[in-house]
Order: sequence, then structure tokens, then C-alpha cells
Amino acid sequence: MTREKWEVRTDKEWKLELKTQELLEQKEFEVIIKILSEFFKSNSGNIYLWEIYSEALINLNQLSKALLWLDRIIETNELWAKEQILRALYNRAYIYLLRNNFDEAIKSLEECFLEDVRYLEKVMKDPRFSVLLDLKKFQEIIQPSKEFKVNEYITLKLYGKKTVIYVCGEIYSTCHTAVLSIPTEDAEYLDYDSIDEFFHYIEPITSEKLDASITPDVEFWVHCSNIQAWADFNYDTRILQDYLAFGILKKLSDNEVKDALIIFREEIIKRLKSGWINILLFFLEENYISSYLNEDDLFSSLLNQEEALAMERIAKLTRLGYTLTTDIEESYLEGSRFRSKEHFHFSMEDGYVSTLEILLDYNNHFLIIDCLRRLPRLDKLHIFYSFKPRNLGYILQGLGFELFRHEEGLMGFKKHS
Repeated sequence: MTREKWEVRTDKEWKLELKTQELLEQKEFEVIIKILSEFFKSNSGNIYLWEIYSEALINLNQLSKALLWLDRIIETNELWAKEQILRALYNRAYIYLLRNNFDEAIKSLEECFLEDVRYLEKVMKDPRFSVLLDLKKFQEIIQPSKEFKVNEYITLKLYGKKTVIYVCGEIYSTCHTAVLSIPTEDAEYLDYDSIDEFFHYIEPITSEKLDASITPDVEFWVHCSNIQAWADFNYDTRILQDYLAFGILKKLSDNEVKDALIIFREEIIKRLKSGWINILLFFLEENYISSYLNEDDLFSSLLNQEEALAMERIAKLTRLGYTLTTDIEESYLEGSRFRSKEHFHFSMEDGYVSTLEILLDYNNHFLIIDCLRRLPRLDKLHIFYSFKPRNLGYILQGLGFELFRHEEGLMGFKKHS
């Protein structure tokens, strides 16, 4: 089946999914069976309805019928349906367990583990599978073939073809392809601030490209070497891929590992100073800036002294904290991931404020406008107001701005081109 075939669902199917999902939460299993059995007489349905139907069948102990529908899900064998397929394999293992067919149960679980090792952690915590834990055959599939301890907090294990990172005793992530070599004729490292920025411009040779000749064992040791070097260099995020470096540091911080939070915050600031747009976008996506840096971090660490003093005064006058963003215009879009509901926003370049939001009221407008004179590279200004001075446009025109946006309670100004 093609992705498009299953993703184009009719309105009837959408409504049916919502209704039966709600019934599933209410444990109205017999009602679900009645509704979907009738629907399937004239429609093939889709993988989402099959999953709900099989769940209801399992809960009603109609195991043979449930197995047929689970197999139907598994046989779709589509990448986009990976989560549904894994859940189907897991539920199929449970049915085999109920039938005391331990070999088939273990076989289904092994398929889960090979695709997503997080299911290993799930089954270890699931009391329904406790009877399997001491079986030799089960022990064989849950034991890693290789293990490497980076330090007391970080361990890597090899399960089948998957390298898995454990942080503070818990599965953190499955490693992706390993970087094996870099084209030396292009390796002008000093021109780039991090390994991710380097790979943005220079394509490395990875294990994925050489999958015919690189064994899982070799790839495992490459990952171990990379993460060991990163840890030895005091978790310097420039030498490891960002999603791994910052993700592991966050996990260490959340587990209150000594100095991890300090290093995490310092690394965010250090990388923001590089000015690379992709790292800023990454931090905004992960909500790292507003969650882990306060206003003082942003002003004193990222801005030059004159700009920092001006922003500190503006923040006090607006009585609402500031956080960093990228395109303020884009942040106004509904559902934007670049906008915080608890803060006003600014963006910066080379230590200077480039765009800024402010709030004007009757008491603060003269003082804030005076602060704007101390931001020489301010290019765009977004003004929220409860009180608008009559000569505001004239004053800002004197500072080199022109109006480009005006709606109720909001005015946008930009520097003359």
C-alpha cells in the first residue's frame, strides 16, 4: 500500500476514529466491535481503525480474531506506519503469552526490539510479561552483545545492529549513522564553529553510505569513540552532533548530575554567540532558551555592555521578561514554535539587538523611546500599546524608522532602507 492511499481518510473514517477512540478510553469494547464490524462489511477501513478494533478484541478475549487484525497491520510493512506495526507486534506477543506460546511471544518481542530498543525497556516494566524474564531464550535477546562505559552516567550497548545510549541507567536514544571520515580536501575546520555546522556544508562519509562493508561492531565502536571524546573534552558540544550533545546534557541536568546544568547552560550561550541560525532554530524547537536561560543570561552574555544596559532598562519598564527568538514576524503566526506566551521577544546579531518587541503605556513611553536611541543596529520594532502618543510616528521617524504594519494594539516599524 502506498502512503497516500492510507493517509487520505474520508470524513466518515475520521469521525469513526474519534468516536471509537473515545469508546476505547471508556472501555466500551463491545460497542466498538459492533460499530466497526458493521463498518467493515462495506469498507476496508484503515490501519488506525484496525488498531482500535484489535485492541477491543484483545480486551474481550477474542484472541484468534485479534491476531488476524494484528497480522494485517504488520503486513502493511510501510515505514510511515512503524509505530502502529510495533504496537501490533507487542500486542501479538501478549496474545501468544496468554496462549503459553512463549517461543512465538519472544519472537514477536525480538522484532520489536530490533526496530526500537525502547520496547525492551517497556517489556521489562510490563508486569504482564514478567513470566518471560527468567527464560534463557528471552535472556539471550535482551543481553547486549557489546557494552562500553563512557563514565558513571553514560553507557553504550549494542543490541543486534542497534547502538543504544543509556544515560543515568535509562535508555536515552538509539544512535543513527556514524561519521567515519571527512573529505580532507574540504576540511577547513577553523572556518566552522561546530561539527554540525561543518557537516551542513561538507558532506561526510557515513556508515549508512558504506553499509555493505561496515559491521554493526565497527559502527558501535565509532559511536563509543565519539562520545568518549566529547565527555573527555568536558562535554564540548562543538565536537558532537547537536541532537546528541545537548540531548544527553539535558538528561544529565534533569537527573541533577553535578555541574551538568551549569555546563548545559554555558554550552547554549556559547553556541548562541556563534550566530549560526541553525543552532538557534534547534534551541527554539527544543524550547531550551526560555526553559534554561533567564533574561540576565541573554542580556549580559550575548549583548555588548551598552545594549545590555538598554535592554535591562526596557525590560523593567515593560514589566515582562524577554527571551530570544529568530524572525519575530514569523512568531506572530498561529501555533508558531518560535513564540513564548510568557515573554516579549528580541533577536540579535553580533552582540547587537536587531529586532525588538516593546509595550508602551502612558507611564513608560518617554523612557522606553529614550532607550531605543541606545540600540543603534535595531532594524525592526514591534510596539504593543495601551496608550499611543500622538507624535509617536514622528519621533520614530527621527530615529530612522518608518511604519510598515498597523493593527489594533500593534504597530510595526522598520529602519529606512
